[in-house]
Amino acid sequence: MDLDYNINKYLQNRELGFRRNCYGFKQNISENLIEKMRCTAYNMNNLETYIGSTFCCKFSKNKNNLHMVACSTDHGEIIIQNTLEDNEMKGGVVNILDNYKRAVLHDNAIFNLAWAEPNMKLVTASADQTSKIIQVLPSGKMELLVTFNYNSSVKSVMFCPGSSDVFCGGSQDGSIKVWDTRVNNNRFVINCLGLEHHIPNAHGVYTKHNPYKRAFKSYGISSVIYQNDLSIISCSSNDPAINVWDLRKSYRQVKGNTESLPLKKYYCSETSSHGFIDIHLNPQSSLLYASRLRDSIFCFSLDSAQRTPIHCYSGHCQETSFSKISISHDGRYIFSGCTNNTGVIWTTELPHIEKPIFILNKKLRDPFSVLDLLHQELSVSDWCADPTTHPKLVTSSDSIPLLWSVTKMQVKTSYHKFIKTQEGKTKKMFLNSTRTVPIKLNTELKEKFGKETGNVGK
Repeated sequence: MDLDYNINKYLQNRELGFRRNCYGFKQNISENLIEKMRCTAYNMNNLETYIGSTFCCKFSKNKNNLHMVACSTDHGEIIIQNTLEDNEMKGGVVNILDNYKRAVLHDNAIFNLAWAEPNMKLVTASADQTSKIIQVLPSGKMELLVTFNYNSSVKSVMFCPGSSDVFCGGSQDGSIKVWDTRVNNNRFVINCLGLEHHIPNAHGVYTKHNPYKRAFKSYGISSVIYQNDLSIISCSSNDPAINVWDLRKSYRQVKGNTESLPLKKYYCSETSSHGFIDIHLNPQSSLLYASRLRDSIFCFSLDSAQRTPIHCYSGHCQETSFSKISISHDGRYIFSGCTNNTGVIWTTELPHIEKPIFILNKKLRDPFSVLDLLHQELSVSDWCADPTTHPKLVTSSDSIPLLWSVTKMQVKTSYHKFIKTQEGKTKKMFLNSTRTVPIKLNTELKEKFGKETGNVGK
C-alpha cells in the first residue's frame, strides 16, 4: 500500500470521526519506511576498503553527529564512517575512501565499544585486557586519551548517561569495574587510581564443596549497561539471572571468594539453565529487553515488582553468543540477526506480537557482488538515533558493515529489502477493522443517571 494513500486515508477517517487504529499514525508511517529500506551504495565491496570481521557497529549519541557510525574489527581496528546522504557521488556510487577513517588501537580483537553523549568520545572493550578512551577529532582522526587495565578480556562497556568521563566495563573473569577518568591524569592508569567501583564475582555459581570450604565459580560478563547514574544491569551467557547493582553500595570482598549480592535479580524461569547474551533498555528506561541464546527475547518491566518477563519475542534462531539485538531510538522496533533468515524485526507496540513483523527477503538478486554478505547472519546492528530523518539501520557479520536506509542513493535494482510477515499483515488487518461503538443507555438507566446528575429530561 502506498505511503501517500495511507496518509490521505488517515486524514479522511479522522475528519469523519473514526477512531485511530491501535497502531497509530506514526506507526503506519514507520512501517512503510521500513518496507522501503534497502542496502545503500555504501556497501559496494572494494578491495581497498576491506576491513575484515566486525564485532560491533554503533551510531554516535552526540546530537550533532548522530550520522557517524563506528565499527570494531577482530584485529583491533576502529573504523568511523559518515552516513550522510549528501556525500560525494562518483558514477552513482559513494566514494567510500572519503567517508571513513580507520586506526589500529588494540593488539587484539575489539569486542564492544560505546559512544559518549556530550562529547565525541569512544570507549573500547578489547581481548588484550584493556579499555581505551578515544577522542574523535572534527577531521575524523582518532586520538588516544587514556588506557585502563583489566585482569582478563573485556566483553562489554558503556558510558554513564550524560557523562563522557565515567564508564563501566565487564570482563571475562566475572568482574565489573566502574572507572572515572577525572581521578587520574596519567596517560596509563596502571595502579587503578581511576577505579571508582569494583564488583567481583558478579555472576557465577557455587560448585561442589567440602564442609570446610565453599568454592565459587565465576562466569564471564556478556553485557553490562547503565539503568541510571546509580545502578548497573549485567548478564552472563552462563547465568540464567540478570543482576541489578547499586553503585552506592560497596562490593569489596572482605573474606574469601564469595558471590556479590545484587540489588535485584530477574529470571525468565526458575528452571531455565540458559543465560543471556545481550540486554538493552527502551528510551524511557522502563523496559529491559534481554536476548537469550537460541530463540527468545524477553521483556522485563523495571517499574514493577515482577521479576519474570511480561512478554516474549520469538521466531528467530541464534547459535552464537556474538549475536546482538538493537532497539530503535523511539523504542518501537527490535532488530536481531538469525541464522536461518539473516535478520528480523519485531514491534514493541501494544498489543504485543510475539512473531516478527518484518523479515529480510531471502530471494535475492544482486549485481554488485554483496550476495555472499547477505547470506550470513547479521550478528550486530544499531539504529540511528536521529529523530528528524528516516529509519536508518547498520548491520554487520563476518564482513563489511551494511547500511539499510531510504535514500536517493539506494540501488534501484537491488532486491535486498525487509518484507512484512504474515503475522504483521493479519494483526494489522485486525487492528484496522476495530472501531469504537457508541454507548446506548436504556430508559431506566437514563432516568437514574439524570436524577443523579440533575439533568433530568436532557
